[in-house]
Amino acid sequence: MSIMTEVEEAAAAELESAVLAVLVGKSKLTELAVDDKIGKYAAIHAEDLTPEQVNLVRDRIHAKLGITMDDGTVLRDDQYELWLEDARKTTNFKRAATYRQYLVGDEGFSPTVVTAMDELTDDLLELVGNPKKPGAWARRGLVLGDVQSGKTATYLGLFNKAIDAGYRLIIVLAGHTEHLRKQTQKRVDEGVIGRRTPTKPKKGSGAKLPGEIYVGIGKHDVDLAKKVQRLTSEWADFNAASQQGFSLHLEGMDNIPFIFVVKKNKSILENLHGWLADQAKDTGKLDFPLLLLDDESDYASVNTRDEDNPTVINELIRRLLDVFQRSSYLGFSATPFANIFIDSDVENDIYPRDYIYSLEAPSNYVGAERVFSPSEEIGISPTVHLFDSEDYFPAGHKVGHQVVGLPPSLNEALRVYLVANAIRDLRGQVDKKRSMLINVSRYVAVQEQVHQLVAGELLKLKNAVALHASSYAAGHPNEEVESIRAAFEKFYSDCEYSWSEVLDQLPAAVGGIVDRVINSKVDKKLEASESKLANPDRQVVVGGDVLSRGLTLEGLTVSYFYRHTAASDTLLQMARWFGYRPGYEDLCRVWITPEAADNFAFIDRSIKELRMDLIAMRDQGLTPRDFGLAVRKHPGSMLITARSKMKSATSVSSFSISYKGRAPETTKLAPVAAKGNFKALTKLLKVLTADHGHPKLGNKGGGSSLVWRQVDRAVVAAMLTDYKAHPMDFSFGPALAEHVRYKSQYDAWDVCVRQGSGGTLTVSDVNMKLIETNLEHQPGLIAVSGSKRRLAGSQDLKALIDGAAAQSAEESYLALNPKKKTAPEVVYLDHLERPALIIYPLGLSKFGSSEDANVEPPECPLVGLKIAYPGGIIDPDDTSEDVEYMITKVKLKELLGDDGWEDTESE
Repeated sequence: MSIMTEVEEAAAAELESAVLAVLVGKSKLTELAVDDKIGKYAAIHAEDLTPEQVNLVRDRIHAKLGITMDDGTVLRDDQYELWLEDARKTTNFKRAATYRQYLVGDEGFSPTVVTAMDELTDDLLELVGNPKKPGAWARRGLVLGDVQSGKTATYLGLFNKAIDAGYRLIIVLAGHTEHLRKQTQKRVDEGVIGRRTPTKPKKGSGAKLPGEIYVGIGKHDVDLAKKVQRLTSEWADFNAASQQGFSLHLEGMDNIPFIFVVKKNKSILENLHGWLADQAKDTGKLDFPLLLLDDESDYASVNTRDEDNPTVINELIRRLLDVFQRSSYLGFSATPFANIFIDSDVENDIYPRDYIYSLEAPSNYVGAERVFSPSEEIGISPTVHLFDSEDYFPAGHKVGHQVVGLPPSLNEALRVYLVANAIRDLRGQVDKKRSMLINVSRYVAVQEQVHQLVAGELLKLKNAVALHASSYAAGHPNEEVESIRAAFEKFYSDCEYSWSEVLDQLPAAVGGIVDRVINSKVDKKLEASESKLANPDRQVVVGGDVLSRGLTLEGLTVSYFYRHTAASDTLLQMARWFGYRPGYEDLCRVWITPEAADNFAFIDRSIKELRMDLIAMRDQGLTPRDFGLAVRKHPGSMLITARSKMKSATSVSSFSISYKGRAPETTKLAPVAAKGNFKALTKLLKVLTADHGHPKLGNKGGGSSLVWRQVDRAVVAAMLTDYKAHPMDFSFGPALAEHVRYKSQYDAWDVCVRQGSGGTLTVSDVNMKLIETNLEHQPGLIAVSGSKRRLAGSQDLKALIDGAAAQSAEESYLALNPKKKTAPEVVYLDHLERPALIIYPLGLSKFGSSEDANVEPPECPLVGLKIAYPGGIIDPDDTSEDVEYMITKVKLKELLGDDGWEDTESE
C-alpha cells in the first residue's frame, strides 16, 4: 500500500481514536460488533479514506483489541483496612475518566489494556491509603514492573485517581538527571496537569501562566487543567530561586492539589524540604495527605550505610515524608532487587513494609524473553552478536582512552538503521519517531569521541544517499549506497518491500536523521540553561549511564550495546531496547555480545522465579518482609548482595544464598577447564557404576536421560569439588561442595545425565549420546548461543519425577496461565523426592567463533552442570539449604567490571 497523505493519515487516526474510545470498558467485543462501529464512524470519513485505507484502520483496531494485560500480584498486610469501595459512594472520579479517554484517544492505547490498567490503579489507590483518614499515618509500598513497560502511564493514572480521592500534594522523584526529569515533567503535564509551557515563561503568576497551552487531558477538559497547581516545569526544577519565589501557603488552599517533579539531587531536595518545613512551622507538621512517588527507587534512594549515618538522598526522602502528618511513599522499580537492602526494622525508612505489587506487562510488550529468545511469530532473532568491539573499546578502559575508529559492526548497524527508517516510511509510519542507541562506554570523554566519529559516518552516508541514490538505481555504482544495500540484503531481504522500493524511499527517510550525545556533561548544560528537552523525530544517540536510568528513546529500532557488567540491577537498567514496537518489532536489532545476552537471559529467569515466589507467598499469607528476605537470598542477587556489603565496609564479604526450590546451572563454560571437567565426569561415572550399576532411563516426559537414584551426598560433593566452573558462575565453587558434603539436610541425591542426538560416547562403561548445541567461543569462555541461551530445558526435571505428578503440576500451572504453552521448570521442583545433579555432555559439532574462524575446539567434550533442590512451602527464615559464600573486593570488582561496580557516569 502507498504512503498516506497527511490528510489521509489524520483521518485514519481520527477514525481509529473514535472507535477505540467507545469500546473502553466493554468486556465482550465480538468481531461483528467492532466492525459495525468501524462502519458507522467510517462513513464520516468517506471522502478522505478509500475502502482499502479503512480496512487498514480496521486491522489496526483489531490488533489493539487483541492486546491484553493480566492481573498483577500483591503481597500486603492482611490487617489493612480497605476503604475505596465506601469512598466511591461520595467521590466523583472525573479526572480518572478523562485520563482513560486521553489514553485511548490521544495515546492509542488498547481499550482492553486501559480497562485492565483502570482496575490496577484502583488496587494501587486502595493500597497507598485513604487521604481522608484522620490522624497520623504513613504507608510504604513498592511496585515492580518491567523496563520500559509503561510504568509511567500506570502511575499517572494513579495520580489522577489520588487527586479525585483527596490527595493534596504529589511529589515525583524523577531520577537523577535533568533529561529524565524533563521527560517525566512532560508526561505529568500531559497526563495529569493538562497544561505545559512550550517556551520559557516570563514573570507572572496564576493557575495558567503566560505562554501556557492546554495539552493531554487538558484538551479534553479545560476546567480540570485549571484546578491543579504545578510548582516545577520543563524549564525549571525546584531550585533555590523557586524556593524563594513561591509565596503560596498550602494550608490556605484547601481544594487545590500541588504537583512537584524533581530530581534526586541533594540541593533540589533540600530546597523542597526547606520550603515545606517553613510551611509547617506553626504546627510542626503539615496536616494534609502526601503521595510521594519514587521512580527508579533502586537508584540512590536506598540507604547503603549504617542507620546512624544514612546516605544523603535516603535521608532527604525520609525528611520529606516526616514533614507530613499523613504520608504515602510508593517506589516504582523494574527490578525486584531494588529495596532488599533496606532494614525492615527501621520504622521511618522506606522499606515497603505495607505492600509489594508486581505488575504484569501487556501482551505486546517486548521484553527479555522476546529479545533473547526468538519468538515463533517473528521467526528471527533481533540480536546480532558482537565480536569486533573489544579492540576499539577494551574492557576496563579509562577516561583517557583514545578511540581510533568505529568497529565494522557499528558501521553496519548505522546502515541497518537507515534501511529500517525507509521501511517504516513505506509502512505508513512517516510521522512516527524512531531512534538508534549506541552505548559503549561509561566515560563522557570516550562517548564524545564516539559521537564525533558516528556523526562523520552518518553524514557520509546521508550525503551518498542524497547525491547518488538515483544514479545508483540507474546502474551507476556507489560504494556507500552499495554498503546500505548489503545491510538490506543481510537483515531485511525477507521484508515485504524490494530493494528498489527501499532505495527510492531512502533520500526522504534518512535526510532528517540527526546525531546526538546524551551524557552527564550535556545534562548539566541542559539544567543550567533551563532549555527545552530536544526530542528529534529521527535520531542516532550516543551515551552511557544517563541513557540507562528511565530515559525513553521513542521508536528505538537499532541498539548497539558493548558494556561490561554481570550485576542484574545494572544490566536491567541499560536495556533501553525493551518496550513496545507496534508495526516494526520485526525491524528491531540489538548488537550485543553473547556473554551479555546470556546475562540478560539469566536475569530474566531469576525475575520470573521471584515473581512466582511472590504469588506463592501471597497464597501462603506471607508478608513483604518475607519477600525481601527471599530476594536477598536468591542466586540472582548474589553479586548485588556482595557489592552492597563491600561498598560500605571491608575487603572481604560473606553472604548467604538459599538453594531451596532453586535450580542453578552453569551459564558459561571455561575452555581451560574442559579437560579437567571431562576427567571429573569420568571419575563420577566410574563411582556410580561401581556403587549403583548401570543407570535407569528417566521418565519419558522429560526427554532422554540416564538416572542413578539415591546417590550418597559425598559422591555429588566430590564431583562439585573436582568440577571447575567459569569464574562468572561463582555459585559453583568450593562453598557449594562443602554445603552438600556437610551441611545440607539431604543425605542422598539423584544424578541424571541428559542425552542428546549427537554421537555416542562410552565413558566408564556408560554409553552417552552427546548433546549438540550451538557453542560460541569468546575470549576466556564458551557460551551457549542457541535460541534459549542455556544448556537446560524447562522440561528436564520431568525426567526425575513421577509422570502423573509431572502432568498434574503442568496442568495446574497451565490452567492458571492459559496463555502459556509449557510450564516453567520451577513448578516441578516441589515434586522432587531429593536434590538432583544434572549433567550435560556437550558435543563439539556446532562449535565455532565469529571472531576467529581458526580457533581450535577443546580436545574433549564439554561438561555443563545443573543442581535442583526440592521446593515446597516457602519459609524465608529456613536456612537449611543456605550456602555461605565469601568473596574479596578485588574478585568482586573483577566479576562485575567497572560498569557494574560504579553507580554513575564519569567525566
